[in-house]
Amino acid sequence: MLTTTAANQSTLNQELREFAEGMPVVIYRPTAPEAIAAVQPYFPDLVEQATYLPEFLDPVGIAVIVQIGPDLRISWSVADNDEAANRQREIYNQETYCKIRAALKIDYQWIIKIRPDFWGYDDDDLIQSAGRFLLSSEKPDCWILDLSD
Repeated sequence: MLTTTAANQSTLNQELREFAEGMPVVIYRPTAPEAIAAVQPYFPDLVEQATYLPEFLDPVGIAVIVQIGPDLRISWSVADNDEAANRQREIYNQETYCKIRAALKIDYQWIIKIRPDFWGYDDDDLIQSAGRFLLSSEKPDCWILDLSD
């Protein structure tokens, strides 16, 4: 199985942001002070070395934050293979990452597992999968939304 490289992950995160921009969702963009306050207590070097928000939000699994209604926020990260998706779930379930999301009032972390060629999806693919999660009685804090089929 291919392992996602840092450069490839950066590209995937950017493609996910571009994809989200074209979707009928409300994207929540934290202010710089809000994002810094959430991440800096746990990863001060990451924040200090960054020149823009994605440089320290992406490594903590927050490529996109979607606001659903007034009370539900979901952060998205992206993976292009099973190994990367499972590794992200393992990492983002750790207490530190949960605290960062809590500081940003994020309710759930979704790892969107895609085919290696991100393009070719439409809104319905994501909306239908998200609907299954939202209607489910069990909602794990960190969930892999598999769009790779």
